[in-house]
Amino acid sequence: MAQPYGTWPSPIAARDLVSGAAGLAEVVADGDDVWFTESRPEEGGRVALMRWRAGALTEASPPDANVRTRVHEYGGGAWWVADSTLWFSDDTDQRLRRIDGDGELRCLTPAPDIERGVRFADGRPTPDKAWYICVRETHLPNENGAHVEPVNDLVAVSGDGSERIEVVAAGADFYSSPRLNADGSEIVWIQWNHPNMSWDATELWHARFADGMVSDAKKIAGDGVTSIVLP
Repeated sequence: MAQPYGTWPSPIAARDLVSGAAGLAEVVADGDDVWFTESRPEEGGRVALMRWRAGALTEASPPDANVRTRVHEYGGGAWWVADSTLWFSDDTDQRLRRIDGDGELRCLTPAPDIERGVRFADGRPTPDKAWYICVRETHLPNENGAHVEPVNDLVAVSGDGSERIEVVAAGADFYSSPRLNADGSEIVWIQWNHPNMSWDATELWHARFADGMVSDAKKIAGDGVTSIVLP
């Protein structure tokens, strides 16, 4: 029996259109290995971390992990790898985790009081892997029903699983791109404040770094009208 235009049942479902259409992104080379993320529509958009080594492709993140951070809500920079050690944020709770080359997994940050309320992104490890320097975003309870602006800072997260966290920089509205020199003794980062966006005006800061702590922090670039994108 004929049916009105556009009302007949279709043999093609939305699942058929996206099945197998994995999205690849964030390629990082670590020695001879190549790492990248793979978003999987057929798994509800779960993001897996893949490693290509000697012609073989394997999933490096746990099979139940969703490698994603919600910093600034839209995320980005949820993981990094160096010398076969992986650091990543899991979307299930936004806690930071570490997997060493032998497969040992450690949770590096404590469970937040607010679900997914403490988030980490854009990190880099020290050469000895003792610390992971990254952006932290802390969400606070509403006050009298009003939304409270999240607090952003830079932190050094201990790599030993002790859940020790040291504040590297605080006070600005936003932070990004913490980067260490070759021996881990110096660090630079970018910060900026409302009402500016990162493409309006930012500042580049430099400090000395040792055992999770910074010293001699000072602004080395930024005039209020220039956008410094990467250190």
